[in-house]
Order: sequence, then structure tokens, then C-alpha cells
Amino acid sequence: MSTKYCGFFSLFFMVLGFAEIIYSGGMPILGQVNYKDYGIPVVHVFLVVCDSFFILLIFKRIFQSSKNRFKLLFYFIISVLPLIVALSRGTIAILLVGVGIEYMFSRKTIRLKETVFVLIFVIMGLYLFGLAGNYRMQHDYQEKSTIQDTSLILNIGKANQAFQDSKIPKPFFWSYIYITTPLSNLELNNNLVKVDSSEMTMGKFSEYTVVNFVPDFISKRIYPNASDDYKPWLITPEFTVSSSFIMPYLISGWLGVYIFLIYELLFPLVYFWLIRKFAIKYFDVAIALVSTIYIFMPFSNFFAFSALSLQLILPFVCSLLGRIRIFRLEKRIAD
Repeated sequence: MSTKYCGFFSLFFMVLGFAEIIYSGGMPILGQVNYKDYGIPVVHVFLVVCDSFFILLIFKRIFQSSKNRFKLLFYFIISVLPLIVALSRGTIAILLVGVGIEYMFSRKTIRLKETVFVLIFVIMGLYLFGLAGNYRMQHDYQEKSTIQDTSLILNIGKANQAFQDSKIPKPFFWSYIYITTPLSNLELNNNLVKVDSSEMTMGKFSEYTVVNFVPDFISKRIYPNASDDYKPWLITPEFTVSSSFIMPYLISGWLGVYIFLIYELLFPLVYFWLIRKFAIKYFDVAIALVSTIYIFMPFSNFFAFSALSLQLILPFVCSLLGRIRIFRLEKRIAD
């Protein structure tokens, strides 16, 4: 993608971001509107998916070439603003992981200095994740305090006195609770909910397949009641993540978990074969996307998370558009 096209698309996504602010009547990052109610229906999904993929393409160019690097960084800032104002920590975390993987993939060797830099960057990211969590929770609970005040999450997460008295910065508790809660919620459901896998019917298998392997932007329209019918038990209502295995288990028991695990193991083999055959130019971006999906799979099923899973289609779309453009150019030269 040329620098000219990068500028065009960054401006396009920024305009869509302004449209969402006007439509929603404010920005979640300023506490003017709840992040759950933010965005234009359908357009918001398009913006998050395409803008996130576009940002990965920008960083690919930055890592591979020194030409126009500052201009590309400017385009990155413009492109990332619509995602920041939405205050979606999940989307930002996914994007940062994808960029990090792209960076490592672009390096032949990683020096000690770079390793230290990455570790510092990760620690800072986890700390900012906690501050953003404080801000959003205080807004949801209508509490007025500073973003350094972690008392709400410490109370809800039942942090022991030893941690509260320690010198560890308290915003890191957000990362700890997000890492440990999914398996705790899964274990809770395994203890409380018994599902007979032998009762699997064709109708149930169809629902299982759509809910677990089709992006939720689509599956919610096919099975709109699935999230209510298979609502998992939670240790506490604030911590909703229960790993990628929770829905397969609640729908079809342990048979559903085994089917999901087999799919999880086979998916990269099939997907990268298709990438090598039809979109080899975007192989490194595809690596970043698939790796990000699997890194976050312990928290939730990211095969069904539209903001990430729909990006898997875009390498093929971009490759097809590139071939059409070349075909038209060759035809014009021939004429």
C-alpha cells in the first residue's frame, strides 16, 4: 500500500470516528457516554475491523522500510484515535499484541536492548490497562475519584490484605484478575452445570457450530438468544471472561470442548495454507492476527469475536483487489 493510500484511509477512518461521536452524543473516554452504547450499528464493526487491520499494515511498512516513516507514524496516530475514544481496552490490547508480533516477525535477531524495551513496554501497557479499568469502573459505578484509586476493583476482586499492603502498584491487580478469572469461571460452571453430550442433535450441533465458529456480528442474528440460553455462572458479575471453552461446554458438554479443541488445532494449518496459496503478500500480517487470536483464547473465544476474527478475511480481500488493479493496469497498457 502506497503512502498516498495510507493517508487516504487514515483520513477516512478518522471521519467515521467523528461520525460515531456525533451519533452517540459524546465519547466514552471523556465519560460522556457508556462504551457499551457507543458507535453506529454495523458501521462500528466495520470501523474497528478495517481500522485495526489498516494499522497493522501501516506498522508492517514502518518495520520494513525507513522511507516516509514519520509520515506513516502520523497516519497511525490519526487512525488509532477512533479506537482510543471508544475506550475499548480489549481492542487496544489486541492491536498492541498484533503490532508487537509484527515487530518480532520483522527482526532477524532480537538484541538484549530490544528485549528490555519490549518488557518495559509490556509492563507499562499492563499498568495503563489497570488505570483504564479504574476509570471505566468508576464511571460505571458513578464514583468520583482519581484513576490511581484501585479500591473498587480490590474490593470486588477480594484482594487479600497481603497484596493490599505490598508495594506492588495496585493497578496491576486488573491484569492479575483478568488472567486468573477465566479458568475459575470455567471450573465453577463445570461444578454447577452438568451437560449430557449424548443429547447432541443436528439442531443443537448447528447452533454449536454457528455460536462458536462464526463471528458474533453474524451469529447473534441467527441465534439471538444464545447468550441468554447459555449464560455462564460467574464468580462475580464484573468478571465475565470464562475462556474459549465455556460456550462449547455449556452447549454440548465435554464433547463440545473436544470438538472445539480439534478445530483450534487444525485451524492454523488450513488458514496458513490458504494464505500461502492466495495471499502470500500478507503472510506476516496473517501470522500476527492468528497469533493474537491464540494468545487471547484463554480469556474468551476469539474465533467468534468479530473485531478480530473478521480481520482474517481481509488479507484475501486485499490480495484480490491488488490482482484486479494489476489486471486493469495491464489491460490499459495493452490497449
